[in-house]
Amino acid sequence: EQISIEDRMSHVLSRLSETEACGFEELFEDGDGSRAFLIVTFLAVLEMIRLKLVGVFQPAGTGPIRVYKRARPADATPRSCASRGGWAVRARRLRLCP
Repeated sequence: EQISIEDRMSHVLSRLSETEACGFEELFEDGDGSRAFLIVTFLAVLEMIRLKLVGVFQPAGTGPIRVYKRARPADATPRSCASRGGWAVRARRLRLCP
């Protein structure tokens, strides 16, 4: 099965729009539990951190990790995924072999 990182990014961002923050592990609950789903979700979170769309916080060294949506700067201009040059390119799909 092919899973788009861009689609996972959109899903995670919409989920974070509903709440102030959520647990890192909660981001993996809505999928099928497959290795592909877990990897794509993790890569989507990494890409969103790189793009400064989300932040992560861990209050203690062994405490739960919280993910929160960062405020978009007022002067930011929307760009297409292809122009960002990250993993989230529409034409690319992550394929994992069993």
